Amino acid sequence: MARYEQVVVDHHTGERALIKSNDSFTLQEKVNRKIERWNNRAVRSQAKSKKEAAKAYKETKVDEATEKTEEALSQIQELKGILKHTLAVDDKIHWDSLLNKKPFRNFIPPNEPIESEFFKSVPAESFLELLWPPMRKKRIAIIKSCKDKYESSVADYKKRLNSEQEKWKAAKDQYDASQLKKNNEILELKKKFEESDTESIEKYIEMVMDKSLYPDGLEISCDIIYVIDRKTVIVDMDLPNPSVLPRVLEYKYVATKDIFTTKEMKEKDFDGFYEEVIAQISVRTLHEIFEAVYTKVVDFVTFNGWVEGIDPKTGKDFRNCIISVQAERDQFMDLKLDKVEPIQCLKGLKAQIASQFINLAPVKPILKLDRNDKRIIASEEVIDTLDSSQNLALMDWQKFEQLVRDLFAKEFSGDGVEVKVTQASRDAGVDAIVFDPDPIKGGKFVIQAKRYNNVVGVSAVRDLFGTMMNEGAVKGILVTTSTFGKDSIEFVKDKPLTLLSGAELVYLFNKHGYKVNIETQRNPGKRRSMG
Repeated sequence: MARYEQVVVDHHTGERALIKSNDSFTLQEKVNRKIERWNNRAVRSQAKSKKEAAKAYKETKVDEATEKTEEALSQIQELKGILKHTLAVDDKIHWDSLLNKKPFRNFIPPNEPIESEFFKSVPAESFLELLWPPMRKKRIAIIKSCKDKYESSVADYKKRLNSEQEKWKAAKDQYDASQLKKNNEILELKKKFEESDTESIEKYIEMVMDKSLYPDGLEISCDIIYVIDRKTVIVDMDLPNPSVLPRVLEYKYVATKDIFTTKEMKEKDFDGFYEEVIAQISVRTLHEIFEAVYTKVVDFVTFNGWVEGIDPKTGKDFRNCIISVQAERDQFMDLKLDKVEPIQCLKGLKAQIASQFINLAPVKPILKLDRNDKRIIASEEVIDTLDSSQNLALMDWQKFEQLVRDLFAKEFSGDGVEVKVTQASRDAGVDAIVFDPDPIKGGKFVIQAKRYNNVVGVSAVRDLFGTMMNEGAVKGILVTTSTFGKDSIEFVKDKPLTLLSGAELVYLFNKHGYKVNIETQRNPGKRRSMG
């Protein structure tokens, strides 16, 4: 995710473009270049003759190739600067910045009736009234009618004012209560973290990882465990497969064929580029945790980097740990990270690396994250406080995951089946674990919940399958408020995976006596309701 974004509009054509960058200076340069190219294109569009039009078209395409090349090189440079980027920011969580201090909106009273507006129709007093009494009588009647209307309007205004004040106060009370609750939760987390509570330390480090900005297109996720007796943090991080990294160095426009061609990195150069990216992510993660944890609770950080892929020899999925490194705080913090070569730094830390990272060769983790015991927590029974009017598609993601856990606890209850819920985390991979003792149809099931408004892509299904295999489970269940795409449905055909869409989720809730509402919002103008 880029730190800075700006939408620019071509005022000649109405075309819009989203420009992104991790620093404001580069963003402004990109914006200026984009606008300049659009302006040049507009000038060329004024070409009169056929020859001029052909020349203008070619120049526009050459410009487009230049823009693509600049964007490709910029993306590569951002990836090469992954470590440098984090050295320029403070990785600590500043608790005060998380607090919501914004006051509730001020009360704006409705417009009060203006007395003079009601008496505009009253005729002016005239001496003729002395000669013609009915004229005076008529004016007095008009005055009375206007006065009655004004007094009625004032009465209505007071009722409306009172009603709107009551509504505003109720909304303010609700806002203040919600604000106070969330702020207290943050302050409580801070207190527990500073008191060395294990779960709070893990939550804090997860927050640090969540706010760590990587270049667009680089998906980084991790599991965190804190081992209190060792003062050690264990990080299992999913690293990018080589296939997701960019290779293109240059775009060229071939006028004779009216196509773009590309020049890619040489294989050896790309191997070195991938190694550089993986090494930087590894060192960066160690740095972020040591810098962010300001209490004296972390002496060591163990980093395990995992990569998923498909073995070209067998066609089978794999998930290999390709690097494992443990760093001690004082030794690591003494390093000059702005001057080190990341791969040499890892070797100096005696990292476990089988060969070049590009080979994705597995190594044994120095310390392995214990998934079976560490994550298990007690259920909070969110389901029994469910409000049927609430839209599950817009529910807080943690509450939605807990709700799904509660639902499956009821679905699998009885016959000795045990449902264990896991620590809430955006990147945990598993939200609930089911243990069925039946020797034939039983085993270990893993469940994951996705509170989505858009179609769930096949990558999420692949992730669950990889998690299921890693967990040694016999079945995986993916639940969403939305729907699944064609690729997802195709992927699970020959695999022990079950996909539950929003409609099927509603059915399951209804089965257990709970009425729920799911209304996905794929775009502002189109809604899809399930209930």
